[in-house]
Amino acid sequence: MVRSKNTWMTLWSLSRTFGLGLVLVMSCGCSSIGGDARLIYEMAKQQWSGPTKISLSTAAATPYASMAIRLGDGDESMLILATAENTKYLWTSASHITLVTVSGRITRTAGLADDLGSLTPTQNYGGEESSRTYWIADFPAHNLYNISITCRRVDVGSDKVSILGKLLPTRRLEEYCRSESKNLIWNFKNTYWADEAGFVWRSIQHTSPNLNPIEFNILRPPS
Repeated sequence: MVRSKNTWMTLWSLSRTFGLGLVLVMSCGCSSIGGDARLIYEMAKQQWSGPTKISLSTAAATPYASMAIRLGDGDESMLILATAENTKYLWTSASHITLVTVSGRITRTAGLADDLGSLTPTQNYGGEESSRTYWIADFPAHNLYNISITCRRVDVGSDKVSILGKLLPTRRLEEYCRSESKNLIWNFKNTYWADEAGFVWRSIQHTSPNLNPIEFNILRPPS
């Protein structure tokens, strides 16, 4: 089921009051993960409260698409897939941390100390296959909007990633980004580990100049 733009805006507005993770999981009757949303939420609340590192047994205990995230050197937390629209995924947790990813790129966050309001491609966007991409970012907490960001992606070569003890063949892509807005001077590097189909299994990304990078590992991919 494809949600309209107005529906997404309504859910996002509600999330600022009630917590995006809870609102979306409890309200999404057409969730791609299937099953009863309340049951999913309660399972997450009981089992995924943020251990230091997600164990194999914990990851195997759920049949749902999931990822492990870590902020800087902090503890790992598990997020489960709440909705999916093509390559746009919304991941959420019992602690109300929520990420939106598009083709493996984090484009929105909620529940963090410093959230990314949105990250959208500009009209001259060359596509994810292009070596250079252009973005507009919003950081509502700092009253910063329409911040232009330019990124240059470099294919470093083949690299294997270990997820729950299993080695996966991927290519490591490094992305060098900068914002030279008069309101924000920011340079950073993102790294992606993607398979031959372009699916990103692991990534380290910066979502705010005032926040440690977010590392995520896909534990169970969307079907």
